[in-house]
Amino acid sequence: MAKRDRCRLFAGGKSGRELAVARRVQPTTHHSRRDPQFVADYAGGSLPFIPLTVPLAEARRLFMTDFSEPSSVRVFGKSLHWLAAGWTVSIAWLWIASINQALLRRGAIPDDFGAATVIAGLVSAFAIETVAILMVRWTGRAPRPGLERREWRQAFWWSAVPNALLLLTVYVMIAATR
Repeated sequence: MAKRDRCRLFAGGKSGRELAVARRVQPTTHHSRRDPQFVADYAGGSLPFIPLTVPLAEARRLFMTDFSEPSSVRVFGKSLHWLAAGWTVSIAWLWIASINQALLRRGAIPDDFGAATVIAGLVSAFAIETVAILMVRWTGRAPRPGLERREWRQAFWWSAVPNALLLLTVYVMIAATR
């Protein structure tokens, strides 16, 4: 028996063309085939657009929250808090070192008490913290307290290397001026 005959026998005696017409799975859309912006997923037509009819809170619960694993987006927002804290500590260390250095070199505290360093550092830290607050507000809290603590620990380790690099940079800046 030839392959064509076996296919017809399996399809109930209908040819491939008859079968495709009889079982039209894909509905036609309002797009014309001559439209240059129209892209069909396959020769039979395009996928219809079905709007999301679920409320946003329900969609967030169903699709955006995995109750067993930490959310990478929430962890990123929390790591920005740690980064802002590390930035503030680095600026404080740099400011104390600059005051100390002025005392050693000139024997007096600078007139402006190193205000430029403090202001520039705190404005940057405030900007990082603002982004962190907005990110945490946008993502929300973890569904369980244990998962929340786990995300904070993971965020600490995510920000450990950037904070270490900040502290190393301050150390190199201080060591280079001695």
